[in-house]
Amino acid sequence: MPTGRRAFLLRLASSVLPGGSRRRLIYNYHAWAPFYQEHSEKAIRAAIAPLLNTQVTTLALSPNVGQSLSYPSRVGEMCHTPKVSEQALANIYKGMGDIVARAAYGVAEAWRSKRLDAFGLLVKTAVDAGLEVFASFRMNDMHMVLNEGGQGAYTDAFYRTHPQWRLLRRGLNYAIPEVRRYRLAIFEELLTRYPFHGLELDFVRGVPFFPKGTGEQNCAVMTAFLGEVRAMMRRLNRRLILTARVPSSLAGCRKAGLDPIAWQRGKLIDLLAVGQFLHLFYRLPVRDFKVPESGVPVYASLDYIVGGVWTGDMFLAREANAEMYRGAAAAAYAAGADGIQFDKLPAPLLT
Repeated sequence: MPTGRRAFLLRLASSVLPGGSRRRLIYNYHAWAPFYQEHSEKAIRAAIAPLLNTQVTTLALSPNVGQSLSYPSRVGEMCHTPKVSEQALANIYKGMGDIVARAAYGVAEAWRSKRLDAFGLLVKTAVDAGLEVFASFRMNDMHMVLNEGGQGAYTDAFYRTHPQWRLLRRGLNYAIPEVRRYRLAIFEELLTRYPFHGLELDFVRGVPFFPKGTGEQNCAVMTAFLGEVRAMMRRLNRRLILTARVPSSLAGCRKAGLDPIAWQRGKLIDLLAVGQFLHLFYRLPVRDFKVPESGVPVYASLDYIVGGVWTGDMFLAREANAEMYRGAAAAAYAAGADGIQFDKLPAPLLT
């Protein structure tokens, strides 16, 4: 009898998917989680194994760590490339937690010491195992970018040398054409170098994308950018899926400069996922995001926090269990969702 994550995913899929219908069950392996143990080929295969023989169809893998990348890029820069002070490194371990910080550092160290592209090996392992695999790019990930005044280990050369193109919260400003061109070049590199089946633009990670108060007036800018991404993918001359994950409020999306309704009407995306940062909600307004004539399926994105308490300056999150996930997925299907995407499964379900 399957146990742990495999059993959970089998029970979830069978409890909410209509018999005989084919929908994606998307599992986002949450950034550096595949590297929590180590970075050898054996460890990477072990990280993929629990997803096999379940109803997971699609694996989303994040190639960026803050503003830096988790692979040896010729366009951008890998995490932990610049040397940082011992205090800055200690700040990363404190801010990210030892397990997560070791995972990201280990990816960079595997490349430096062994020329092992751990991220590339992860992608190939998942594809060879028969999974559909998407690159899930966090459109403005700000993990630890304030460390060392924006010069730390989770920044890259583009970010460090162009402070005038940053927002007040220190993400990049997508109103700047050079920022959009830089991102587009990274996307093309990812899809050219690795055997991905698609690309997810993760706008939940993280708002803002434009200067305060200018999001709505920049909706057309971001829509045009998605058109550029779409055109680039077509030039690669192979079938590739373009998906987007957005916050679960249409008004909030427009305030942030995102117009998922226009994206669907313009046939710019193949799939849309709707969710909230780090949280699992039983009510997601998926019908508000649907444009039936476009044929674009709208998925519910379920994350892992269902509450918690503050202790001093630390938030102790309450993590969802299997029953909560199944209940939220069933509620999402009842509300009109065409499929389910997990942004993260909590630690008890990862063993």
